[in-house]
Amino acid sequence: MDKFPKIKLIIHHCGAMIPYFNQRMASVGVFIRSEDPRKNVELENPAVDYFRRFYADTILGGDMAALLCGYSFFGADHLVFGTDYPMRGKFTETRIAAEIEAMDRMPIPPYEKEKIMFKNTVELLKIRK
Repeated sequence: MDKFPKIKLIIHHCGAMIPYFNQRMASVGVFIRSEDPRKNVELENPAVDYFRRFYADTILGGDMAALLCGYSFFGADHLVFGTDYPMRGKFTETRIAAEIEAMDRMPIPPYEKEKIMFKNTVELLKIRK
């Protein structure tokens, strides 16, 4: 990410364990250590700062508490609404509805919900209006 500072990475499931373990990642500091000391890497920034640059989707099975954890870590500017239910049918409709309901219940400003639900994706993918 230091070499390509404008790169945009989208990760799934709201960053998985990244938001939950962010304090542990903060303790990593600025080194990535290898068993072979010649392969150690010194980062320009603390490791956790690189993770904050990711974009994360909201796929959490409708779990609002987990979504708030991701929101707390990434912020509204780096969350994008998504689902991972490509098949048709009642199960898919139910799961997508749960994802939307979790977003609706989040105690955040409406303009941030709009960003997460579509504006961030439009900007990120440079979709013309």
